[in-house]
Amino acid sequence: MITDQTMFSMLTKRRSRGTALDLSSKTKSFSQGVSTSSPSDFFVQCTSNSIQSPILRSLVSTSNLHVGLDTDAGALITTISPVCTGSGTDASSDGLIASVIVPSLIGLSIWLLFAVLRPQFRQFYALREWFVDQDRRPKPLSSSLFAFLHPPVPLVPSVPTDISDTGKSPAGDAALFPADEQLLQRVLWTALVIVLGWAFLGLAGALPLHMVSTSYVADFPNTAMFDGAFINEVEIIKGMTKEDIWWDVLQNERRPLDSVVLSCLLGLVVFLLAAGLTAAAGLALTTSPAVAHYLPFLAPLFVFISLAVALIEFSVHVRSSVSVSGTQLFLFQTMFYVLVGTAIWLIKVGVASGAIYMVILALSVVVTCAIIFPGLLLLQPTRLWNVLRAEKSAVTPRQRAAVHSRAYDPAFALGACILAIIFASTFSMIFPLVAPAIVILVFLSFVAHRFLTGGLLQIWLLRHFGKLFSLQPILLGLIFLSREFWIEGGVRCDTGIFVVIFVEIYVITKTRQPGRGSLSQITRDSLDAFRRTMRPTSAKRRTVDDESTSLVSSARVGHHPRGSMASVLEIVSVPLSIHCFILVAPRAHPDAPPHLPQLSFTDHVREMASILYAPELIAPPPIIWLPNDAADVARSEVFDLQKYHDLRVTLDVRSKNDILTPLQRSVKAADTNTLQFLILLRM
Repeated sequence: MITDQTMFSMLTKRRSRGTALDLSSKTKSFSQGVSTSSPSDFFVQCTSNSIQSPILRSLVSTSNLHVGLDTDAGALITTISPVCTGSGTDASSDGLIASVIVPSLIGLSIWLLFAVLRPQFRQFYALREWFVDQDRRPKPLSSSLFAFLHPPVPLVPSVPTDISDTGKSPAGDAALFPADEQLLQRVLWTALVIVLGWAFLGLAGALPLHMVSTSYVADFPNTAMFDGAFINEVEIIKGMTKEDIWWDVLQNERRPLDSVVLSCLLGLVVFLLAAGLTAAAGLALTTSPAVAHYLPFLAPLFVFISLAVALIEFSVHVRSSVSVSGTQLFLFQTMFYVLVGTAIWLIKVGVASGAIYMVILALSVVVTCAIIFPGLLLLQPTRLWNVLRAEKSAVTPRQRAAVHSRAYDPAFALGACILAIIFASTFSMIFPLVAPAIVILVFLSFVAHRFLTGGLLQIWLLRHFGKLFSLQPILLGLIFLSREFWIEGGVRCDTGIFVVIFVEIYVITKTRQPGRGSLSQITRDSLDAFRRTMRPTSAKRRTVDDESTSLVSSARVGHHPRGSMASVLEIVSVPLSIHCFILVAPRAHPDAPPHLPQLSFTDHVREMASILYAPELIAPPPIIWLPNDAADVARSEVFDLQKYHDLRVTLDVRSKNDILTPLQRSVKAADTNTLQFLILLRM
């Protein structure tokens, strides 16, 4: 009679003696009492007539676990070749608590903490404003505990289809074009719809098949926008304000060597990340197809992923964009490719049994992120701690106003959607139970973003959502190919490749920008003239104007700049000089006469980089001109401005009467009155 206790004691003795479990289904017989009729199967030869262990019966009936028992030797020889995950010894109540219940309780605690802290810090957890217009701003929330679940924000923001009235009025443009926050919310809504579709397909289609019959038997081992296109060498800065530009990057242009260094760093990060994740997951899942003893291998996975993300963020600054927004976009795109590529490598590196084993890892990761991640996105504990410390140290009103600056990065919210769509597109048909956790993850991320309510990033992400649809047929095709089902596997792999090609062709067709040929002849001539002015010839002599007599003209064009690149004043002076350059202003006026001489496009900027201090910084303070009046009000204003404000003020002189002193004016007025009196006497 073999009971559960006897079986586990024999397993414990075997493992304590250093005997490893044979995981290969082609292992030959190496123990008395076990014979093989084929290279892939072990048959049971038991001296006892019955097996009373329900666990052993379930393992034998559901998992291709073929046991050879010899009661005389007291040995247990096992070969595990599981059909589905969850049949190992770790898929018990303890493993369920470790992988599902504990992360859920932690996530719910974070959400409850946010609900308690939000009314206490209303300024910190305020709704983000979509528009500057007061009528379009969301209304403030009430102080109830769970009011953040229903903010006065549209659930699915609308996108206009008729844009014929563009540019007629700023108010009309604000109402016509959606904000970046609205586009991001539509992307999250699209991700939720995609995940719901995969969940319905998996639960309604694949789950009944798994319940009726177990498929995927692992009998064999693993064998397997406008971007300056009209003008060459012109880079459009992805930013909306002057504060969004990194002036040091703008002056120190990146060289091709920087691109080579960045490519080498990213390649090294990808290689180390793939090797580390494969080693951590492979070593943890070697002896157990379930959750690997309460998921201890999630710690090395987290360490490798964190190091990879930190190295990517450091490497991106080697060849950063001119603007902060462009750098964030490039960082997000790089992390998307690296993390998606390593996730696909980790899942598909062991196609047959390894891919099925990784389902439980995906389920654990999704359940862990589904509730905890959106709660942390709302709570923002690090930023809350920094704000509380900054409020205590703030002294001036300017410092207090700068404390509550928004630090919401949409890349974090989109990261959860990318993870969810990857797992939904990969495991919905293989392991349908992962679908509800994925739906919860995207839905709670959507709720968090709808409360936070934060273009280009969203459009780029929607383009790559279509590529992730190919993960499901490719994975199924690789599994079938590992089972030597060549026709079925080839059809599924070809379907996945066709999806990628179709999505790319469709997106390129829909988002292709018109070329230079779509412009009129007048516009093309204007672009040619503008390009010629951007690159003046060295032999061209500049015309003598007001600029040639300034301090700026002392720098010779074509020579190395004389200024110090370590000077902060020089970096700051460049945007000031561009905005304060008065010679460009008359030519930019729409009513400017056509006889004004044409200026070079790069002369002023190049010469401003050649000096240490801009003329705008060393120029004397301006003189304020006030119109003179008979009541001497202007003179009193001049006295006040010079005495109390240290400003140079002068009176506007238009006639001789304006330069007379008050006494002279009074004498002259008296003489005039006397003359008028004498004239009246004569009459």
